[in-house]
Amino acid sequence: KRSVCSDACHGSLGLLESLMSAIIEHHITDADTLNGLSLRYGVQVSAIRAANKPLVGSASSAVSSLTFKKTLTIPAGGEEKPTSPEVLEALRRSKMLQQMQDDCRCSVAEAKAYLEMTNWSLQEARSEWHAGVEFEKTHKGAKKLV
Repeated sequence: KRSVCSDACHGSLGLLESLMSAIIEHHITDADTLNGLSLRYGVQVSAIRAANKPLVGSASSAVSSLTFKKTLTIPAGGEEKPTSPEVLEALRRSKMLQQMQDDCRCSVAEAKAYLEMTNWSLQEARSEWHAGVEFEKTHKGAKKLV
């Protein structure tokens, strides 16, 4: 018996198979952010969001806080790329900025200033922030000397 499927059908199946093989299932870790995955796989954040609806939140937030899933689908075209130390450091600092903002409820500029002042030690930056807040509380009513 001849197959009813024409060459066009086989061509479509081949295309589907190649697209399916190009999709990557990424196992989520606590350190993953959408920005980081975008850099790692060379796929835009919007494409990762579209393939994993719904992902609501900042692209610099931890992916684990955006979804209950254990894996993310990285769309076709995504290919894991070796990440340079500079890119890894930029991602680490971006995550630290976000953590500092969340923990201290401060602006990006304030978080960055405290982190830079403490040579990017999150624990020290938090301590300095809280010491500054306490200082401001205790000296709020003090008169300025002219």
